[in-house]
Amino acid sequence: MDITEQDAKFRVTIDVFSGRPNPTWEMTSEEAKRLLAMFRAVSSSKADLVSRATPPGLGYRGIVVTRLKGDETVPEETRVFNSILSIRKAGSISYHEDNAKIQEFFLSQAKAKGHAALIEKMSATQRPSAR
Repeated sequence: MDITEQDAKFRVTIDVFSGRPNPTWEMTSEEAKRLLAMFRAVSSSKADLVSRATPPGLGYRGIVVTRLKGDETVPEETRVFNSILSIRKAGSISYHEDNAKIQEFFLSQAKAKGHAALIEKMSATQRPSAR
């Protein structure tokens, strides 16, 4: 992926609730720089990952990272679910294996930002699987 270092800003959302607000936070500039470096390590797109990338209608539906600031080299939105990245950039979506461990990065952030109990409460079927 062609991602340049810049002053990008991101909002992270754990997409888990229906009918009430999902846990959300903005990344620090250091966290954003680390994320951009992780994006550069992501493997090439694979069309056969689409079925594994589709979350259920209820329960844990992944971690959504939304670009708040940054140019077109930075994905508009990335959903991490089932160790698959669904990356929306320039109006199209590509699917990638999470070989950079972005999901784990966000789960550790969630715990550090006070959402450890939520992560622990997710059932085995809802909990993000680390591969």
